[in-house]
Amino acid sequence: MRIHFWGVRGSVPSPLTPEQVQSKIEAVVSRIGAKDTESPDSRETFIALLSPCLFGSVGGNTPCVQVTGTEGAHFLLDAGTGITSYGRAHDHPSDRRYALFLSHLHWDHIQGLPFFLPLYNPLSKIDVYTAGCEAEPALENQGREPFFPKEAGWIRVKDRCTFHSVEFDSPFDVSGLRVTAHRMDHPGYSTAYRFDEAGKSFVYATDVEITGADFREKVNTHGTFFQNVDTLVLDAQYTGSEYKKKKGWGHSSILTAVDFALSWQVRELILFHHDPGHDDRTLYGMLERAKDYAASFPGDSLSVRLATEGMEVVL
Repeated sequence: MRIHFWGVRGSVPSPLTPEQVQSKIEAVVSRIGAKDTESPDSRETFIALLSPCLFGSVGGNTPCVQVTGTEGAHFLLDAGTGITSYGRAHDHPSDRRYALFLSHLHWDHIQGLPFFLPLYNPLSKIDVYTAGCEAEPALENQGREPFFPKEAGWIRVKDRCTFHSVEFDSPFDVSGLRVTAHRMDHPGYSTAYRFDEAGKSFVYATDVEITGADFREKVNTHGTFFQNVDTLVLDAQYTGSEYKKKKGWGHSSILTAVDFALSWQVRELILFHHDPGHDDRTLYGMLERAKDYAASFPGDSLSVRLATEGMEVVL
């Protein structure tokens, strides 16, 4: 499996502001010494040693993650604005068939779909998977007047979509991957998806509020859905102090996400669904706190990473 991140933010898109770009430039310029510009090699070394929060950006698109199986099938997890970047990319399945798995129908997870270019290609076939909800009426409402032009709206593209309602915790096969849907705690609910292929496992669990019950009753609540997962993408929107003010909003804190991954012997945790109010420096600071916390447990070897646009993981 190959996992590519097209959108990693929650709630609303949050592009870099001019002030943030200026701040990055000022910080980089202040670090340049005479020896850093002596040759192409020295300039390249200087750039390579810059902090990730200065060289590049976490990204501002709302959720969309691509999973590509060894047979070449494309699985798209959520349709936030990140799906528009995927739609403009050149790497598409040869048969123009896409499998779209929606975690839930909150706006930030479907807002990119009307601007998803393959949707307007007559050769495209899109299989839309949901658990516990009906996606078609919501997408029909989204793609109609006055929210979208009639000439380009849902009525024009709906025949390219086939809708599949799947059962929670009942594995099924799609294009060589074993897929399992699992219900998670979020206002209205959210679905996590697990993908298994060739002995490797990946879980996408966005918009999740991990609470004490997830630890006390974890076997009864989650079975073995998260057990020994190779890579877990998990909602970690808040710092601890932010979470205290936002209990019940449906999102988790960074340290709770680490605790949860450790409790299931997850090998790699990727922090996801970043708060739109957190700039790159804040997010990389949160990552360092999460890594330090994970390292404080002797005997555990959990790897912790920050989801960033363009990042890829190969399992």
